[in-house]
Amino acid sequence: MNTSELSPSERSILNRPLLFVQGKGGVGKSTLAVAMARLLSAKHRTLLISIEDPLRPAYDLRKLSPTLDHLNNEATAAFEEYAGRKIGAPNLVKVFLQNRFMRYLAKAAPGIRELVLIGKIWFETRNYERVVVDMPATGHGLTLFQSLFNWGTLFAGSPLAKDAAAMVSTLSDPAQVGHLIVSLPEEMPLVESLELRTELRRIFPKAECALAVNRRFPRAGVAQKFPEDRPFAVTMEEHAARKAGLEADNLELWKGEPRLEIPFLPPTPENAFETIATGVTEFLRAKAAI
Repeated sequence: MNTSELSPSERSILNRPLLFVQGKGGVGKSTLAVAMARLLSAKHRTLLISIEDPLRPAYDLRKLSPTLDHLNNEATAAFEEYAGRKIGAPNLVKVFLQNRFMRYLAKAAPGIRELVLIGKIWFETRNYERVVVDMPATGHGLTLFQSLFNWGTLFAGSPLAKDAAAMVSTLSDPAQVGHLIVSLPEEMPLVESLELRTELRRIFPKAECALAVNRRFPRAGVAQKFPEDRPFAVTMEEHAARKAGLEADNLELWKGEPRLEIPFLPPTPENAFETIATGVTEFLRAKAAI
């Protein structure tokens, strides 16, 4: 199998109603999430969800295109919305949330922040055909999932525990949920990505995961030989060859693993994120066959 491509079954993971884009911090999850949401919105009404992005207003919902919205999910606002749906009466909700004990509970109860964040994601699958989630870094992301089980154990029989069980049922269904795990072609994120996949399958035994390596350096010139006793490159050609060769060595950690390899796209000074996101979108449009 050509390991720089995904199989048809793995490509289908990217087209599930709920797609979590995950990985170590700094590997390009947000770029991949934006690109996937744009691709899916060509055929489906799609919601892109960020998790408490400090650069955007909390709970900000904005329209990016006629078929694509973006929500910055935030725990306090999600808790208030959830309470409103449970209580039903706006005036009672206001009294409920102004209660000092309830404000303390919303902040201090074990796992409730994570539970309401995941709950908002779960709820929006009813309103959109596709939901793409730009997950936080590996540890925090796994904590979000684990909170569903923790709450059910600690508060068995409560309304929240029943909702958590319903969320577990949805997130455990491979027909509904896919995971795209993103890495750089560097040793630490490559190892962490495989560990993340193992943990996801421990939490959700039927979890289906696709792998993507981001910012793959061009491999032209790898065969060139340069003095091995020189610890640094002295030309652009040597730098390119050394970097591509090192990445090839690192990717032996993923030997035999089908994956998407997304090329290094140089940023522009004017709008680096948008330039790269557009480039990745076009690349995935050709490669992912969604």
